[in-house]
Amino acid sequence: MTTAKRLVCRSLVSVMLVALLLVLFSHLMGWRFEAVLSGSMDPTLKTGGLIVLSPMESDAIQPGDIIGFHHPANPDTLIVHRVTQIEPGNPGSFQTKGDANTFHDAYPVPEGNVVGKVRLHLPWAGHFAMFAQERWGLLLLLVIPGVIVIVSEISKLRESAGMRRSPPGLY
Repeated sequence: MTTAKRLVCRSLVSVMLVALLLVLFSHLMGWRFEAVLSGSMDPTLKTGGLIVLSPMESDAIQPGDIIGFHHPANPDTLIVHRVTQIEPGNPGSFQTKGDANTFHDAYPVPEGNVVGKVRLHLPWAGHFAMFAQERWGLLLLLVIPGVIVIVSEISKLRESAGMRRSPPGLY
């Protein structure tokens, strides 16, 4: 196998291992990766970006922090907006607003609905993450590199065992 092919195969394996370790580590730490699906936080968080949310205590949240939370009326919906005001109480709540929105959100966010604080934004990476969740994306990103690695390993085994065939016409 040529040096270039080995380099490509090793790079693919390395990228896949790093991605796997990142996912496992983040899961253990309670971090969440979410794609930015709307423009309500433009220009801070662009549509198609990927954000990393880390859990944090609600008393550590300050005005100006960008948080992810479950919509009070629809708990299946995750919203990411900036905290504009803290409303004390037991439990407390937060007033939020999307950077691109004219008005504050119409509802206070109870502290129990907060998923975490945005720690990292990777522009365009959300497109990649959404593609990876589709059937063709999974095929292209996992199966094909896996087949390439398997074929390269078989090729290396054949070379080391001396079973490499001669090109046609050469004896």
